[in-house]
Amino acid sequence: MASILIVTAENERFHPLADALAADGGHTVNWADDGQAALAAATEAPPDMMVVDETLADMAGLALVRQLIQVNAWIQCAVASGLDETAFHEISEGLGVAVRLPLVPSSGDADRIDRFLKG
Repeated sequence: MASILIVTAENERFHPLADALAADGGHTVNWADDGQAALAAATEAPPDMMVVDETLADMAGLALVRQLIQVNAWIQCAVASGLDETAFHEISEGLGVAVRLPLVPSSGDADRIDRFLKG
């Protein structure tokens, strides 16, 4: 069982993912409303994975991932993005993003995250 922090200002889009991660995967799911709260959480009680929305109230999702590397590079990241695979790979290269998610993640995406975490 992993600890997962979902970082978004639009919780309702991520509820199917969160529910599946908790119910089916047995993971602990917590929420942060913006990048600064996520960075504080990464320092105080680091999650095993952050699921990061494309756009946050205070920064872009990938900007959070860049800053997170400086705080705790061991935290795995999944990022929601409207970009296609090729464009996302180009813009996120070198950031170690483990999973690219659609903008409205589903329970099927929870399965992908669960498989990644279980390695």
